[in-house]
Amino acid sequence: MTINKETRKKRIVQQIIIIASVSLVVSAVILFIYIELSNNRAAYIRNYKNEQQMLTEQVSLRMKLYMESEGMDISEAIGTIINEVETSASRYWFFAENDNMLFVRDYNYSKLFSLITLPEFIEICESKGIIASYSTITVRKNQYAVGICAKEIYVIEKGRINQHNIYIAIPITVIGAVILVVLFYSVFEIGKRKERIYELEQEAIERNKVIDRLTNSLKRLYSQNGINSGNTRVYSRAVLMSLLDKIQKENIVPLTIIVIVMATEDRDRNIPYGVMSSVSNYINQKHIVAEIEAGIFTILLFNTKADGIGEMKDKIVNEWAVPLKKEGYFIQMGVSCIEDYNADVEKVFDLICKEVSRGTGQ
Repeated sequence: MTINKETRKKRIVQQIIIIASVSLVVSAVILFIYIELSNNRAAYIRNYKNEQQMLTEQVSLRMKLYMESEGMDISEAIGTIINEVETSASRYWFFAENDNMLFVRDYNYSKLFSLITLPEFIEICESKGIIASYSTITVRKNQYAVGICAKEIYVIEKGRINQHNIYIAIPITVIGAVILVVLFYSVFEIGKRKERIYELEQEAIERNKVIDRLTNSLKRLYSQNGINSGNTRVYSRAVLMSLLDKIQKENIVPLTIIVIVMATEDRDRNIPYGVMSSVSNYINQKHIVAEIEAGIFTILLFNTKADGIGEMKDKIVNEWAVPLKKEGYFIQMGVSCIEDYNADVEKVFDLICKEVSRGTGQ
């Protein structure tokens, strides 16, 4: 029995909703982390620019001191400053007079700027990803700008920002991917298990229907075998063997077989049907009681597994067998549970009958 198309369709929709929801959450978390990493990078660059601004203010004050106190002209002051400060191809200084660029000095070269203004130079730096900071001083009625440029890539590499972001981003991405993979697997695996449970439930329903049909067959077999036992529900061996054959063909498991040997104290095994049929009063599920020969009876319990028969057996022994023993009956009992679909039911029945018979010395 397979799950119907409408139920399968609903289940697939539920699976898609669960996967989409979790995927959205995981993606949102990953996106949030990447945004935070980007913000941290921008914050680091801002902090670096602020530190760079403080450095230009200190250098500009030193340059003013050289020009005013030591009488240096602009060229001498710039030369002295360049020799004192750190410079490289990625971090270099520039100077301007009255918003006109004088020159930019890096580790490799000096270049004069006669046709460019300070605002234009700053704009060029920003367009090329260069962080530019400068401070102004006034000396002898002229305004001078002392500034420093640093390539953004140099700042990022110096702060190991990319490495830091990679160390965070890769594990988060991997964890997110693992979560999604586990989610996909779990959702589809759960879906398969639910379908299997549904199939087992349907099989159980079908087996119950088969048991009902077997019960009806028993009624017909009962009348055909001419057992005149009134209202006792004790069937003949022919009925039992016919039922076992049907159980084997219909593959009805789990099934519990109880074989009981009864006799009186004088070893008389002609037990009244009413005595044996009274065991049904202590069994609260579908079952069959049959006499296979004089004094030997069989009880078939349907849908009963091994882990559930213990309580039933104790109840039969304590509430039915023990009182009968006090009345002078000898009782020997054997139990076997069949849960394997491939088990030979009749063979199991024969084995338990032999075991019980050996126990009684018959």
